[in-house]
Amino acid sequence: MLRVAFPVTVQTQEARYEIQYGTVARPTHNNTKWQHAQFECVGHRFADLSESDFGAALLNDSKYGYRVKGHTLSLSLLRAPTEPDPVADCGPHRFTYAFLPHAGDLAHSDVWDHAAELNQGVARFEGFAAKAAPLLPIRVEGVDLAVVKCAEKERCMVVRLVERRGVRSEARVTLASGRLVECDLMEWNTLGEIDLSRSIVFEPFAIRTFKIIGSPSNEEGQKDG
Repeated sequence: MLRVAFPVTVQTQEARYEIQYGTVARPTHNNTKWQHAQFECVGHRFADLSESDFGAALLNDSKYGYRVKGHTLSLSLLRAPTEPDPVADCGPHRFTYAFLPHAGDLAHSDVWDHAAELNQGVARFEGFAAKAAPLLPIRVEGVDLAVVKCAEKERCMVVRLVERRGVRSEARVTLASGRLVECDLMEWNTLGEIDLSRSIVFEPFAIRTFKIIGSPSNEEGQKDG
């Protein structure tokens, strides 16, 4: 087992681990037999220890076994057992991870942005001009445009907005053209048109799906899809 570990001075009873569209909390102590047996916790792009005014996160791009006990953030990089495969994980390996101190607690930090940059990187496309405006500008921290796709049963685009911080948020969105109509996750039932002059309220970790109806980009998106 090869691990990397970062001792910190953060005083907290729980660590936060990223999962899809949110985080989960796990204790950093071993008060019960269940906690003592908890060798690792799964995390997608980061694990975080935070107090109310500062914290530290451990970011990665492809390793998901975290262990956060006491004041130490650690990440499993390599595990090479001899059974059932005697040559498991043999050979050269390259790892990408980052230690990120931050101001504020996790909900009010920039950990998500740095984790996304570490995983996605920067791409350059020769001969293509960047568009002047995004498809759906969002004016609030913590609400992400997670999905853009063609609708399954009609000629329109579908977007999915996600509240990622675990706090109640109010997002303002704008459209260059068309209407924003909320639907369920399966796109079967319409829940009502969104008044873009008002904020859209997101409960903690809420996932909301919308159709963009009447936009010129729907025709192009349907052809591309």
